[in-house]
Amino acid sequence: MSHEPARRVQLRRDLEHSRQLQQGKTYLVVKDPVTRRYFRFTEAQSSILELFMDGPEEVSVIAERASETLNTVISPLTIDSFCKSLEEKLLLEAPEIRERLAAIRGQQLQGRNFLYWKIASLNPERIFAWLLPRTRWAFTPSFQLFALLAIFAGFSITYLNWPSLSGAAPGLFSIYGLLLIWPVIFTVTTIHEFSHGLTCCHYGGRVHEVGFMLIYFSPAFYCDVSDSYMFPKRTNRMAVALAGGFAQLTVWGICTIIWRLTDPDVFVNKLALIVVVFSGLQTLLIDVTSKGLVSSKRSLIVFAAGVKVDAGKAAAVAL
Repeated sequence: MSHEPARRVQLRRDLEHSRQLQQGKTYLVVKDPVTRRYFRFTEAQSSILELFMDGPEEVSVIAERASETLNTVISPLTIDSFCKSLEEKLLLEAPEIRERLAAIRGQQLQGRNFLYWKIASLNPERIFAWLLPRTRWAFTPSFQLFALLAIFAGFSITYLNWPSLSGAAPGLFSIYGLLLIWPVIFTVTTIHEFSHGLTCCHYGGRVHEVGFMLIYFSPAFYCDVSDSYMFPKRTNRMAVALAGGFAQLTVWGICTIIWRLTDPDVFVNKLALIVVVFSGLQTLLIDVTSKGLVSSKRSLIVFAAGVKVDAGKAAAVAL
């Protein structure tokens, strides 16, 4: 009489792990570097998951050890169901999973659907590796204080000079003004997205992709800062999410000061006015609104234990 060999399972060794504490509960975030997806497991799930890391082991043995670890009875059938879930996520060591990963590796993941459509992208890791040591000053308390003062000055000047500012804005809608608007907006938007990426790299994350995509049929630049999900500290994750808007408001505040101090006929004054009008409007209205919508959707994904977070959609927080 023949018997099938006992099933032995093991977690993939190339996965990355980060244990996090949120609202008094411990979670384990697992990153798949090949598919660039992120999974979050509850404390009980992570305790079982750790039993898969040492080496190939039988399901019955894992069930026995899990019962001892969690002080409750866990059947082999429960562990087997958990294993099937991990297989669907491509997290286990298995020949068929390796074949699927080999087909995925090196390919660009594109969310070609009506809501998230990537148009163009590039890998900016070399760019950020060059920029990061040259922008350390932006993360110092002195610069943060300067930025806050610039933003405060921007709001004050805007409030005190609103009639002059609103009167000068229509003058931008000329052929000469329109030619200046697009490169200025592109530059400010680049600063915005790179601020997300540099902040992610500053805290130890990696940025795999920046580019241009359509989100809810609206054109937008994006920066894939999905690695921020691996940061144990919530403050670091929040810093990554807020970095773009903060940097753009800082540029807006500085340009507001320049606009106020320079003569209206000077070229620099016109450039500053473009940033004041368009960059400020984008940050305060468009960026905040879109970020609120995307962040709400992201929150539903993040707080569901063990549910994947697609890198392309996670990157939407860095618009």
